[in-house]
Amino acid sequence: MTKEFCRTVRLLPQQKGTYVDVPFDVEEGVRSLTMQVEYPMVFPKCVVQPALYGPGGLRGCCAVQKTGCTVSAAFASPGFRAAPIEPGQWRVALSVAAMQEETDVTVRVTVQPEAPAWYKADLHLHSCHSDGGYTEQETIELCRGAGLDVIALTDHNSVTQNVFCKTEENFLRMPGYEWTTRLGHANFIGVEEPVHDFASPTLEDAKRIIREAHDNGAVVVLNHPGDRLGGWKVGTDIPFDAYEVWNGPWRETNDHSLALWQEMLAQGRRIPAVGGSDTHKIISATKHGYPCNHLYAEQFTMEAMLDAIKAGRCYITRTPGDGPVSLRVNEAEMGGAAAAAGRYELCFEAQNLVCGDEILLISEQGLARKWTASVSCERRTLDVPPALFYRLEVRRPSLHGGQPVVITNPVYLK
Repeated sequence: MTKEFCRTVRLLPQQKGTYVDVPFDVEEGVRSLTMQVEYPMVFPKCVVQPALYGPGGLRGCCAVQKTGCTVSAAFASPGFRAAPIEPGQWRVALSVAAMQEETDVTVRVTVQPEAPAWYKADLHLHSCHSDGGYTEQETIELCRGAGLDVIALTDHNSVTQNVFCKTEENFLRMPGYEWTTRLGHANFIGVEEPVHDFASPTLEDAKRIIREAHDNGAVVVLNHPGDRLGGWKVGTDIPFDAYEVWNGPWRETNDHSLALWQEMLAQGRRIPAVGGSDTHKIISATKHGYPCNHLYAEQFTMEAMLDAIKAGRCYITRTPGDGPVSLRVNEAEMGGAAAAAGRYELCFEAQNLVCGDEILLISEQGLARKWTASVSCERRTLDVPPALFYRLEVRRPSLHGGQPVVITNPVYLK
């Protein structure tokens, strides 16, 4: 629940040139903090410039005619530093620049607590830093317009797109890098400069670069592995975190990628699946957020999003507006593993369906059950036999022979 601190102080003409502190306490588990200072500013007769301090020091200050800011780990207003909200005593320092008569100044601080939630993400995008046609700001505006919360700008063999300030409120931009070679493509997400060089003339060079990125803390995603021309040729005996089963609009390449993923799952490998629009330029075939990853994260931070990807707390939809979808076996959600039990109860819910959508329940054996949607929201609870995993797909027969609308990550059974 949002909490607010409010205090009014009276400033006097003789306090001109001084600083007046307004302290307040912040508890643990805060996502963002917003400061707003209210008073009758009359330049140059009555001017107060507030600065914000946390337990670790200065977070930023307001220039003349600015009276507020928002700070968090993921973003901060221009002139302020993005960093986690530390618990402890904070203060607003009021710099009295001009004061000709007694004036009441009200300081309001609103804190937004952290809470687990689903966030919409595009993890594969390009800009003018490689072969894309959009600037960084155009990309951000288009992604926000599509309803996305999180993006990774993954330009080909480039790190310059990762030099940016975290100034987009309620929008998380993660560093990205698409390692692009004749042996395949992979996204390195979460590190500004994941590798020293992209060149990989040999297979061993390629494996060394993958290990370097992984050791440097990047989340490694193998991109469009089913592409017969630009697919993955390095193998899967390297450290990687996720598999891109859905790249751009659905096509034969994605059929191959999905089949390869299903085959690895059936072998007992627990490999998270993600999607990416791979948007480059203004063409009808691609669009920001098509497909869209839905990530269940504990916090609105890059670290929490990366954890969600690696844990498979994710499902993929054709557009940001499709879904939501939930899937559970006993106590385990998507990406998790249900403890060994004498009975396995599977529950799912899929919303925003159209009549005729096919809901497919899939295990390592292939198709386990199928339902045809007759209403916009379908819910099922059923007992299922032991299996390595269960996952869901929703396919729409009207989309060129039955293309997916939803693909979930599995729930595994121990």
